Amino acid sequence: MNTNLNRQAISKTKALLLSGILFLMLVTPMHLFAQKLEHDNLQFPLRGIFYYAWYPNTWKPNGYHVQYNPTIGYYTSTDMPTIRHHITELDYANIDVAIASWWGLDNDNRIPRDTAIDRCMTETDGRNANGESDLKWAIYYELEASYNEPMDTVKADLEYLMERYVKRHSCYAHINGKPVIFVYTRGSEDNTVEFMKKWADAVDDKWFYVLKVFGGYKDMPYQPSSWHQYGPSTRMHKHEDSSRKLVCINISPGFKHADPNKDAFLERATQQEWTDLVKEMVDSKVDWQLITSYNEWGEGTAIESAAEWQTESGYGMYQDVLHNFPTKEKTQTTIRKNILQNEELPYSILKNTLRMNKQPNRVSVYSLTGRLILQEQNISTKVLECKERFTILHIEVGENIYRLKHVSF
Repeated sequence: MNTNLNRQAISKTKALLLSGILFLMLVTPMHLFAQKLEHDNLQFPLRGIFYYAWYPNTWKPNGYHVQYNPTIGYYTSTDMPTIRHHITELDYANIDVAIASWWGLDNDNRIPRDTAIDRCMTETDGRNANGESDLKWAIYYELEASYNEPMDTVKADLEYLMERYVKRHSCYAHINGKPVIFVYTRGSEDNTVEFMKKWADAVDDKWFYVLKVFGGYKDMPYQPSSWHQYGPSTRMHKHEDSSRKLVCINISPGFKHADPNKDAFLERATQQEWTDLVKEMVDSKVDWQLITSYNEWGEGTAIESAAEWQTESGYGMYQDVLHNFPTKEKTQTTIRKNILQNEELPYSILKNTLRMNKQPNRVSVYSLTGRLILQEQNISTKVLECKERFTILHIEVGENIYRLKHVSF
């Protein structure tokens, strides 16, 4: 009898423990059960582009409809087909870092924007894990555009961004071991020691923060990690850091605000003008090579595929040029798994010919969208003849996996 009572007591205890575990799993965010994410450190130069996840709210800024027509229609930013389309285009344009506009915890439209950005990063995480992409994301903190935010607000926002995005997504951009954040400023109004100290204190050496330039920025104390410009009504901006080193180039395809009462205007760049801009930017090897923008349709600066600049590729003229002129380092991007740091590579590529000095299990070639182009086993040499100039090579040798972006010449 006592034995049966003991067994019943043990069973009840196990049931209570299991119930407790299940309850914790239900109320605890899933990412807390996961292992700590590993983030790759990006190396300069980097091609970045400003991204907006605020549609359909802003198809009619100030009550005026946008001037151009995206090929997928007037979309909703949280829709997965839209997100997949955008990530495919960002990869095609050889973007290293997509910089997503974010307007703080108290913004009325924060929840749908957060949902859209989170889904963009989740989709990118999956593609990166499969070797289909090497895109990274960062946040563009825009609250300072309209008001000098108090320290408490900035710190609370940064803590939220760290928990919501950095700790949940391996695709969040990191430099020198720190997550990257771009910060908009109001120009000369932020030319104060107090503003610079506020941001230095707020990031607390935990972020790689990139402030927007303003008058006298190079001589201010409390210098940030780097500087950038956002000036879409000017064709090209070039800016130095406090050491007088050129660190940022920003190019714009044009500026045409939906509101006809806005005076600023920049004619759409022709294919030759855009090609010259991109080539100059790439050849400069500047740290930040920025494009304004991917999809700021309200100001008419988008390079997303549109009816007005469509091409046979389906990506549009502006992305075609970016596709054909990647940054110098982008052509050598390599993603490897299970590899020792100093291990000699078992392959080499010269003039589009793959040569193996170890017998591979399998060699596969994928398009940037993940479509399988070629798959062979037990080869020693292979001429990589593909219609697509940019492809992903997947090479398996023993238990090791090598993935790299290949550019045909």
